[in-house]
Parts: sequence; structure tokens; C-alpha cells
Amino acid sequence: MKTLSLLLIFLFSQLPCFSQLAGDQKEALAEALYTEEVTRDPEAAAAQYEKIVMAHRQQRAHAATVLFRLAETRRAQRRTSPSMARMK
Repeated sequence: MKTLSLLLIFLFSQLPCFSQLAGDQKEALAEALYTEEVTRDPEAAAAQYEKIVMAHRQQRAHAATVLFRLAETRRAQRRTSPSMARMK
């Protein structure tokens, strides 16, 4: 059973959406997958998944602000090509 969980974690880690996660989020997702697939505790797994989603939402809001500020800085420097490319 442990071999199966390690195989699942490895396979999921190869997915593009998984590989873009930060290190802490990767570990949290691996733990949630383990909880769901190996320990068969759906309540605990759901709580872990919700925690990951909330962290993603917070990072997404910060990333949007950073992209906007970067574009504004580039615009002020009259370097609009890089700023427009990043806003797409």
C-alpha cells in the first residue's frame, strides 16, 4: 500500500499543475493525497485540500498585484513592450 501511495505521489508530481506549486504546497498536496488514498480519511483529506486552495487564492491575489505594479513601473519607464507582454 505504501508503494502505491509513493507511486501516486510520483505520478501526480509529474503533472504540470503540480510541478508549478511552491515547495510547501507540494508537500501539503502529497500529504493530502496520502491521507486520501492510503489512510482513507476523506474528512482529513478534504480539510488539507481546502487549506491548499486557500493558500493558492492568497498567492494569486498577491501575484496579480505584483504583475500590475510591475507593468505600471515599466510604463513609467516607457518600456511598454515588456509590461504588455506580462499583462497577457
